[in-house]
Amino acid sequence: MRKVLKLNLTILAMIIAVGFVMISCEEEGTGETGIWLPSSNDSVRVSNYTNTDLVAFKGSISAGNLLGGVRAQATNHALQYANNLGSNPAQFRMILITREQYEAGYSATTPMFTQMFVFWNGNVGDNTKIYEISDKLGGAYTLQIWNTSNFDVEFRVGGTAGPTLGFAQQGMTMTNLRVGAGDYMVYPVFQRINTLRDIVETVVPRYGNGAPVGWDVEFGTDPSVNTLALNLQTALVNVASKSLGAASVIVDNQGFTGVRFFNGSIPMVTAVGNATINNGATREFIVDMPSSATAGFASQRNISNFIIQMMGYQAQVKDEDGNATFTLLTDKMYTISVKGNGSAGDLEATINIKTPDVFEIEDADVRVQ
Repeated sequence: MRKVLKLNLTILAMIIAVGFVMISCEEEGTGETGIWLPSSNDSVRVSNYTNTDLVAFKGSISAGNLLGGVRAQATNHALQYANNLGSNPAQFRMILITREQYEAGYSATTPMFTQMFVFWNGNVGDNTKIYEISDKLGGAYTLQIWNTSNFDVEFRVGGTAGPTLGFAQQGMTMTNLRVGAGDYMVYPVFQRINTLRDIVETVVPRYGNGAPVGWDVEFGTDPSVNTLALNLQTALVNVASKSLGAASVIVDNQGFTGVRFFNGSIPMVTAVGNATINNGATREFIVDMPSSATAGFASQRNISNFIIQMMGYQAQVKDEDGNATFTLLTDKMYTISVKGNGSAGDLEATINIKTPDVFEIEDADVRVQ
């Protein structure tokens, strides 16, 4: 009997060992598939600081606009379906729903988790920007965003360059955002496509003392407070200025033929994807200031690699004193004057660092598409 028992125990141990190996192999072989795979190509990059798996769409919720999924807490994730972004620069609202909504069967009327403004530089520009989704989203409380202004507005947490909480289109009476408990600051930032000037403007409204417009928000201490309303129109009444957090650079091409403008090796493109400035034409480009979630947008940016290219020939942009390194100030407009012929060896590009103009914000019809 003892031999039989010993034999049975041996067999049982073998079965457990085999089962453990099978489970281990299965776990080791498990990986992200389908929409959750990161793209191997250039794509929109998302950091999802929430505790919710999210699925992203371009512009509207439909199968043809699917961009891919991003797991909870995933950072710098390249969305899988980069082919749905297109090869040309474009601006769009990126709408996100939860994994549960996606798996249950989504439609154009599926309530969104949140949405944000995205500028896609296509195959000709820099797409290294990471779009951050705030960890404050996805809780048991509600923020009501009232936006009856003529601006499309993105709401960020912790600073004007912080992670995105949500996006409210102009004229929308109310946008509801589900958020978690905590004490935090919410800042409105205007993301505008200026169709008249073919530029994208990031506008930060500020009070007379220079401080950005923002709201203190707290949930969780008072059990009777489950909803808070933020009225953008009320906040804008006392706004003294709208800072762009960027400089404008106009290329005035009086050279022999068309040129292109580069920031180092990165081609500069306009909001609708234009890169070439024809002979006798001007074109405006936006140069963003450095930013961080805590400090917001810097007041200046050092430049040392502006380049004008004509027919394969290049000229480094220099200031009035011949310096190739100079400083751009926020909310200023600079002009690069281009002259000469690349093939003749006299191509030159000069920027007016000493006498910039004021970068004015025009209240045109600039809705996000």
